[in-house]
Amino acid sequence: WSEDGTSFVATFACAHDASHVTELMAKPASEVVSEPTCTEPGVTRYYAEVELDGVTYAAESTAANVPALGHDFENGTCTVCGAKEEGYVAPEEPKDPEQTPEPSDPEPTVPETGDATASFSVALGVLGAAALGVGALARRRG
Repeated sequence: WSEDGTSFVATFACAHDASHVTELMAKPASEVVSEPTCTEPGVTRYYAEVELDGVTYAAESTAANVPALGHDFENGTCTVCGAKEEGYVAPEEPKDPEQTPEPSDPEPTVPETGDATASFSVALGVLGAAALGVGALARRRG
């Protein structure tokens, strides 16, 4: 058998003269006879036949050469075999919204800017209007 199982060579030697050697090659058939699991490799069976002088000779070999699948963890548990993930810590569950009081809306406030120019402008406007009013009255009387 080749190492990868893709070819097979049968060697026949004559029982009366060891220098008389015949080699026959065969392309083997293969099938997976054991599927891989999360932790164990799968097994492949190889089978080959050759014929010499009307007689069929068969050979069979197996190899654990299908790689293991590895775990597929979701929330700390393998979805394939159910194994628990070592060291897994579940995330903290959110609190029930019915048990948590809603934050109350604070009363709307006018933001403080620390700028007094607006107040000063309003005061000047009021004083100006009052001066115009006094001036208009003084003109009518006079």
